[in-house]
Amino acid sequence: MANCKTAVSILQEHCARQGMTPIYNTISQEGLSHQPKFTINCTAGQTVGTGEGVSKKSAKQAAAEAVLQQWEVEIPKLDSVKAETVDPPNPVGQLQELVTFLGWRRPEYDEIEETGPPHDRSFVIGVTVGKFKEQGTDKSKRLAKRTAAKAMLEKIKALPPDTDPGIEPGTTKSKKKQAADAPAAKATGCSLQFAVGQNIDRLRNNPLNFPDAQSCQILQLIAVEQNFATRYIDLPEPGPNNQYQCLVELQTSPLAVCHGTGQRLDSAHATAARNALYYIKMMAQKPPDALIDIKDEFEPPSHKNPVQMLNEMTVTPLDFSMVDKSGPPHEPVYVMSIQLDGQIFTAEGKKKKEAKEAIARKALLTVFGIKSPDNDGLLYARTRPTPSVLYSTWSAQKALICANLIQNLIEAKLREVTLNDGQHRYLKYKVLAGIVQSDGEAVESLKVVCLATGTKCPLAEEPHTKGTIIHDCHAEVIARRCLKRYLMEQLLEYQKNPRSSVFDGGISGILQLKEGIRFHLYISCPPCGDASSFIKEERNMGHNDVHPGRGARGILRAKIKQGESTIPLTGKATAAPERLFTMTCSDKVASWNVLGIQGALLSHLIAPVYLSSVVLGMQYHPDHLPRALYGRLTDLPDLPRGYKLNKPLMVGTSRPSQCPFGASPVAKAPNFSINWIIDLDNIEVIKTDKGLKEDGSSSRVSQEKLFSTYMVIMNKFPSSKGQTTGGSIKQSPQRGSSSKKDKQGKGNVSKEKPQQNFKVGNTYREVKEKAEAYQECKKILKATFLSEGLGRWLERPKECDNFSIVPDQ
Repeated sequence: MANCKTAVSILQEHCARQGMTPIYNTISQEGLSHQPKFTINCTAGQTVGTGEGVSKKSAKQAAAEAVLQQWEVEIPKLDSVKAETVDPPNPVGQLQELVTFLGWRRPEYDEIEETGPPHDRSFVIGVTVGKFKEQGTDKSKRLAKRTAAKAMLEKIKALPPDTDPGIEPGTTKSKKKQAADAPAAKATGCSLQFAVGQNIDRLRNNPLNFPDAQSCQILQLIAVEQNFATRYIDLPEPGPNNQYQCLVELQTSPLAVCHGTGQRLDSAHATAARNALYYIKMMAQKPPDALIDIKDEFEPPSHKNPVQMLNEMTVTPLDFSMVDKSGPPHEPVYVMSIQLDGQIFTAEGKKKKEAKEAIARKALLTVFGIKSPDNDGLLYARTRPTPSVLYSTWSAQKALICANLIQNLIEAKLREVTLNDGQHRYLKYKVLAGIVQSDGEAVESLKVVCLATGTKCPLAEEPHTKGTIIHDCHAEVIARRCLKRYLMEQLLEYQKNPRSSVFDGGISGILQLKEGIRFHLYISCPPCGDASSFIKEERNMGHNDVHPGRGARGILRAKIKQGESTIPLTGKATAAPERLFTMTCSDKVASWNVLGIQGALLSHLIAPVYLSSVVLGMQYHPDHLPRALYGRLTDLPDLPRGYKLNKPLMVGTSRPSQCPFGASPVAKAPNFSINWIIDLDNIEVIKTDKGLKEDGSSSRVSQEKLFSTYMVIMNKFPSSKGQTTGGSIKQSPQRGSSSKKDKQGKGNVSKEKPQQNFKVGNTYREVKEKAEAYQECKKILKATFLSEGLGRWLERPKECDNFSIVPDQ
């Protein structure tokens, strides 16, 4: 007999036997209207289970299953066909998402015809997107609408990438002539970067000190001048404090969406418009190197106090000290001071907070040329900011502008590579990471070399010994793997044409990056582990760590299998090793700041490569991030020559990361990870539950493929004896360095070829262990963590690396 019992009915039976009733409560409802997500709690006695689903019914079933699993009750599989089928994706929602990210008008549906007898009706629904029209026929209006949307989806996907939705199919009239015939038509997809015009110049060169009520009007003036369309979208869900929420869509290139809230709908529109103007102001900035007579390069948000603004302008945490306290108990006077940029600033106030804000105002004006919010709430930059010594080439304001540009480049590249491949469903992400390359100080040289998404680790019961599975699918880890593949491709390019490669000759055959080449890591949110474990609320991001001395600060942590949580690696944490899998991203990035991002294999051929900056899309904290990424390792002993403790510039962008398709930092993470590498074909999709591609093959950034590419490279680096088998450069773990260039892994150019000291057939682990200087540095890193009481570095089983590759001859 077929089983027809669901988890809800099974739970109801068990509760009835124990004389209790399960209670279901709806916790939250998120997502878009056509793609909702419900979270429901089920309480049965002392047991609580939580479930999520696209409907309340499916979420209720998931919550009941969670309770039954805790009771260790077996849930039989449903034998009915309905239980085995999976609902197909809704074409109405897919069409809505596609046209939104293409910057086209929203689809419009019309009922065209209704025929047939009452018991067998037939409906015809038409859908219009711009000048394109399609129809769908079915037995209900809902199904007919889906049929029409599906037909329109197929039509749009078959169109050329540069199709204008405002042109009739088959029309041969040029776009210029159409523009002349219809001057009022709005062109979509215009770029705001370095835009010119009277209104946008006025916005660029002046602070946003006008009333909120004028924001919508000013935005419309700029939209008309720059020839792009705007659209306000009122969200049905209430925002914080039960306020109205609104989105304003700017049909620019890339497409931009800005958010606003308010006590009234018109004030929500005004807030969204002001945020849009701030975005346009940032995007329209001229290259920083060309800013000579322009005031107000960057307009800080008016809601930030001076201490927050100063924290964001500096790399190291602010250290205020109380110099004196005087006056009677009921009216004290505090004198505070701080040393910044080689200067000491002092101020007094009736409260410590007032004194700190007064100091911050002086420092902002003196060091950075910014006048902070006064009693009237206005702020502006009086002159071109004084170059900061906190970074060798960028001023603080230029760093912030470049951070915003890096964020925009990464997000635009994600949209480009997914939409060009017709795979817009992979735009969903919880964490996005990417690496941007720069050449010198010109912002025009910035280019995205790789990007990745992902937040999960695959569940592996036994160690994998072939190197095909990726054990960590977090975005920043995959992005680093992509960069290693990019560097390998650049080594192959070096053999063909050294001028077009990023590498140049170095010491004893070790190549080095060309002068001016830098890499910048972007992450849409703080890396998991120590950098994010103590961040509770985003509104507190600008304040110092109120408990910097707590023992939990800086502790090594490990990721939990198949989860997005971490667990400290101290005390009794390692008593349950089955829960532990790999080190957190905070710990891994910290190791990259010592070992370099090139890895052990490439250290045979190139000098250590370090990140120049780390850019966060949201939740940047001036204490937690520097501590996690290098502050824990300030007491490192002498390292082998060429290695150092790297302290990259850390910057938070001026707006949160744009999460498409309703994904957000609190949404459930997708079960896939994508990666893209410049000059390689298309995006690659990895299933995070397996660590393999969708077809079951290994990823191009897996250990197996990276090792195989490395062996190909070594065949192209013949030794002085003319051998062509894979090999390694003999590295000396000599400590210390004799020059500044040596500390950076650079030195005099040498044409000496790599000397090989191992044979074909060596395992992946053996090749890595022959990088003596790298392994010596790695031992020092782990010993430092252990000696500082921060925990023991988690080691993977040795058999995971015991595989070999036979290179093609």
